[in-house]
Amino acid sequence: MNEERITELEIKIAYQEDLLQALNTIPVSGKLAAQSLPVIGAVSSASVNWLFIEHYQKIAKVHFSIRALERRYGDRVVENLNKDIVKYNRKENARDWVGTEEV
Repeated sequence: MNEERITELEIKIAYQEDLLQALNTIPVSGKLAAQSLPVIGAVSSASVNWLFIEHYQKIAKVHFSIRALERRYGDRVVENLNKDIVKYNRKENARDWVGTEEV
C-alpha cells in the first residue's frame, strides 16, 4: 500500500521538474525568436524587393512600348490617343473600359 501512494516528496520533486522544464523552454524560445529575426527580415525584404521589381518591370514594358509606338506613328498621334483614353476613363462609363494585362 505504501508503494501505491504518492508521497509528498515525490510530488515536490515532480513539481520542481515541471518548473525546471518550464524555465528551460523560456530562454530557448526567446533565443529562437532572436535568431529567427534576421531570417524574417531577409524574407520580408526579399518580398518587398520582388514586388518593386515586378512593378518597375511592368512600367518599363509600358514605357518602351509607348516609345516604340511613338517611333512608328509619331509623337502627336500617340499623345492624342493617350488624351482620348484619359478622357474616356474620366467619363461615368469608365467601368466599361477593359484594360489588358499584356501590353
